[in-house]
Amino acid sequence: MSSSASTPNSHGIRSCWDTILLDSAHDALPIYRYVQSKQITPLIDLNPRNSGNTKYKDDFTLSPAGIPICKKGLAMKDNGYDHARGRRKYRCPLVKNGVVTCDTPCSDSAYGRCVYTCTKDNPRLFPPIARNSDEWKETYKRRTTVERSNKREKIDYMLEAAKHRSTKM
Repeated sequence: MSSSASTPNSHGIRSCWDTILLDSAHDALPIYRYVQSKQITPLIDLNPRNSGNTKYKDDFTLSPAGIPICKKGLAMKDNGYDHARGRRKYRCPLVKNGVVTCDTPCSDSAYGRCVYTCTKDNPRLFPPIARNSDEWKETYKRRTTVERSNKREKIDYMLEAAKHRSTKM
């Protein structure tokens, strides 16, 4: 988890978290909704057991990373995140220098087909930071530090192997 300047939440309590890094065991829609209600950006790996949910807006399917796939079968290009609207824009992968190079274009526009994925529709599939982006990869690397620390406490210091009894017995 990373921190920033503390800001009061709706209850007047100051929070110093702005990002939370979790593994795929925490990949559940209620967790995404909860952390976003606290203005915390979730970085959570997708759980591969829930990969069958890939249909999006009638004619598009999604890759395992949540990227729209065009009708030609190619992953669309990420064109940035609009924080004001809470959505990410993807555009046709076959547009070169403003010209559509596809033999069967799915749009009459010279710019090519655009698809918007809204975080509020499904924050699990469409987080504010795209899973395949450099920002995601750089930020998520910090999680390995936490895992090494946990390993040190559990295995090297044998905290899980300790046998103890309650004082109330």
